[in-house]
Amino acid sequence: MITNDNKPSLKSRNIMLVLNPVAGRGQAIRQLPDLTHAFESEGCQVTSFMTNGKGDATRIVTEYANGFDRIVCLGGDGTLNEVATGVIQANCKVPVGYIPTGSTNDFARSHKLSHNVSLAVKEILEATGRPMDVGKMNDRHFVYVAAFGAFTRASYATPQEMKNILGYAAYVLSGIRDVSNIKPLHIRLTSGKEVHEGDYCFGAICNTLSMAGFMSLPTDSVAMDDGIFEVLLCRMPENVLEWPPLLHALANQDYSYKGIEFFHSGEFVIEAEKPMEWSLDGEYACEGPTIQVKNLHRVLVLAADDPSSQQASAIK
Repeated sequence: MITNDNKPSLKSRNIMLVLNPVAGRGQAIRQLPDLTHAFESEGCQVTSFMTNGKGDATRIVTEYANGFDRIVCLGGDGTLNEVATGVIQANCKVPVGYIPTGSTNDFARSHKLSHNVSLAVKEILEATGRPMDVGKMNDRHFVYVAAFGAFTRASYATPQEMKNILGYAAYVLSGIRDVSNIKPLHIRLTSGKEVHEGDYCFGAICNTLSMAGFMSLPTDSVAMDDGIFEVLLCRMPENVLEWPPLLHALANQDYSYKGIEFFHSGEFVIEAEKPMEWSLDGEYACEGPTIQVKNLHRVLVLAADDPSSQQASAIK
């Protein structure tokens, strides 16, 4: 059935539901009956796919997504990363809805996505759509952040059980514990004619307002569909006395602090002395020593409305 404005009726939509059963204290499994009922109450047909391990969501989406009108991810940011990767690999234009059930849910926090099933279903079905940039690091993708160094190891090394119990506190506690063990990473980042080189304790390539639940970027510096990243590099403190002011500057978004380099770029190269460990949307990656980073401009459509923009293109 087609409405007068040529959009598919809510009653005609086929929903692909991809869920991670272990994310966020098993919330996805508990929410599945209510979520399925909410979509079916709107006349939708729901097909559920449950992941069993790493890479499952990407494989499922790549194989099946083009047969659906909406892809809905029920899980954490890592599951969303896999779903987005599948969408890109399949050259799929199907809008993606996200109902967060993970431990930190930075992406949902940045986009003000609802955890409430009824509200989330309503927005996913009725949204005009929000085009999104996605990052590419060599052959891997990231939806909102790629980070290295201090505090990032907790995102992929903390056991899922501990994340479920502590939430983003697991990241904070692990970061505090790791400060004394942090070793500098020497890198050279080249963006056009601009070069950043030195020993860094932390770095983040961002398309987000929130990282790990406790670090944020200024709202007037971030747009998720502008084709550029916000890049944050922290130089390694020379002694223990320099750590408190650096942490204070990060907590208070003082990116003019002498130990912080904050800039914007859509494409650049990172050269390291050896392969580096990264956290891509909270998932482990090892890349390098040469790393190509590129912003893939508006390759993903989020099934959500942007209240700050009147220019979101309608979902066909």
